[in-house]
Amino acid sequence: MVRMMRRMRLTVLLVAAMVVFPMAALGGEEEVSFYPASFTSAMVTDKIIDIDIDHRGVKLGAITFSGNEALLTVWNRSPNRVKANAAVALFDQKNRLIAAESDSKAGGVGAGKQGNFKINFKKFLSAFSGISHFHLVFVIQESES
Repeated sequence: MVRMMRRMRLTVLLVAAMVVFPMAALGGEEEVSFYPASFTSAMVTDKIIDIDIDHRGVKLGAITFSGNEALLTVWNRSPNRVKANAAVALFDQKNRLIAAESDSKAGGVGAGKQGNFKINFKKFLSAFSGISHFHLVFVIQESES
């Protein structure tokens, strides 16, 4: 059990790094802060999985897995445009990492607007069979200007 928890923590850190480092490269010279949120659930395909997390004014609504893609829907309820990135890690029943991918909205999600993150796993698998659960990491990037 301890080994499984260590592996899960390492995986979460790796997925978070996948999200943060590409965004840091886009940041230029200004100071940037990253605010992550995460969600874990059992895998269900072709059905909506409600997330219902409010993260710094952005509501993570739902995620849907279909074919070899995941679609995450968010609503920016804050008064400002929000730069964000989402990453999903997929695990089998033995808690082994099978695949991880991300999608970015470096241009941002406008104030009061809905944004969709399309995360494609075609490099890793053709369908989600054999996937037991997933871990989502959602990061908001804010400039310190």
